[in-house]
Amino acid sequence: MICANIPGSCFGTTAPQSIDPVTGKPYGSRYPWPAIEDMVHSQKILLDRLGISHLRAVAGGSLGGMQVLMWAALYPDFTDSIITMAAGPAVPVQGIAWHVIGRKMIESDAHFNGGDYYDFHEPLRGLQIARMVGHMTYLSPTSLQSKFGRRRRGNTRQFEIDSYFEYQGRKFAAQYDANSYIRVQAAMDEMDLEEQHGSLQQAFAKWQGRTLLVSFDTDWLFPVSEVDRVEAAMAANGTPVQHERISSPNGHDTFLIDYDLITEPVRTFLSLSS
Repeated sequence: MICANIPGSCFGTTAPQSIDPVTGKPYGSRYPWPAIEDMVHSQKILLDRLGISHLRAVAGGSLGGMQVLMWAALYPDFTDSIITMAAGPAVPVQGIAWHVIGRKMIESDAHFNGGDYYDFHEPLRGLQIARMVGHMTYLSPTSLQSKFGRRRRGNTRQFEIDSYFEYQGRKFAAQYDANSYIRVQAAMDEMDLEEQHGSLQQAFAKWQGRTLLVSFDTDWLFPVSEVDRVEAAMAANGTPVQHERISSPNGHDTFLIDYDLITEPVRTFLSLSS
């Protein structure tokens, strides 16, 4: 198994917080805005360097799933099969809206300084709030109600959901970089295979491998209907495609939580492609 980092991420590749050897300072605002295509091309370069000429499967969820679909469009002969979970060919407008709000919160932080904030050594409050907004897109009304409802924190007036979001925001901002966050998220929003190729059928015209699509009924970031569009395009091309529609109260996060629901379909799919 190979798991590669992506351009722009602060977990291994050269990123906005990396030191520019010319200036001796972090790249910051001068760091470019990578696209999903750049992420896939970088993975292909890594595989070439490793001497790997073919893959049995490419798999991923959410942003990773979008990269998987881009793999099928850009390198249709490089892998036997693909597996995507909670992902589609483009982020629907309601998802873009929440993403834009989160990015504007980061950019309006008094310490953000246009992306050149590395002399400020505290986690940005704007990033904490952006994470709270983003987290909303991962949940569902059912999961929110069951986990938090209108319950208060102890004997205070603070809602449990407020406490939870504050915790998640602080935890995330202490580990992640704001410049990386806005660039990686923007790359998701910019990807649109239908727009780039004229139609989804044309985007996957050269892809003939086996496909497993997994969607979740409470995922409103990538609703089942978005995954249906991928299935229809591949089926129209005569491509072998299987779409598993899974019911769960956990929204977009289902692929990170309900392993018992996704393990068997994936195991069966891979066993048939061996």
